[in-house]
Amino acid sequence: MRGYKMIAEVTAILGMTVLLGGCGKSDTVDATTITVHKNGSVDSVILEEFEKDYYDEEELNTMVTETIATYNRENGDKKIKLQDVSVNNGIASSIMTYQDAIDYASFNEEIFFSGTVAEAYDEGFDFDVQLTKATTKSPSEDTGTPETITKNDILTMGSMHIVIAEAPVHIRTYKNITYISENVSMVNEKEVIITSNGEQPAYILFQ
Repeated sequence: MRGYKMIAEVTAILGMTVLLGGCGKSDTVDATTITVHKNGSVDSVILEEFEKDYYDEEELNTMVTETIATYNRENGDKKIKLQDVSVNNGIASSIMTYQDAIDYASFNEEIFFSGTVAEAYDEGFDFDVQLTKATTKSPSEDTGTPETITKNDILTMGSMHIVIAEAPVHIRTYKNITYISENVSMVNEKEVIITSNGEQPAYILFQ
């Protein structure tokens, strides 16, 4: 496996349930999931097929621990905390907490942003994208908000929060999601699935 990608390679694998107790949660996940929090921290649960012929569970734990320790030495103490590494039924899981989205993006070598629209624009995201209203409500409960919004609309929402990501994973937010890009599908009001890993990152706008 390649450096940080050893645990950053995210493959959504159904059929296994991981308790998020180490991250202070009481709910569970059954696919690779990223959770963003109001304080800026990011939790991730990565589920991968476990290649038993390549390494055993103890070696996997050592690899993950050492990789995180190297990152923390180079970037600052406690940037990433390892909550748990385990193997069950041929599936390896690692549960980690990142200090912020910058550390998640850097460690995993991929596009990942969590913050306000204004902050994202300052970081260079141009919002040349069309977003569609995200809803799990019936038509009778519709709030009357526009069905779609584009760049000019989005840039007027500077204080709104947004997640921008490229990997095909579940994303959980701390407030209700309002708009999503076309490569995102709703699970519930605070959770989505990024459905493709193409050239265009996924955009998830929430309150």
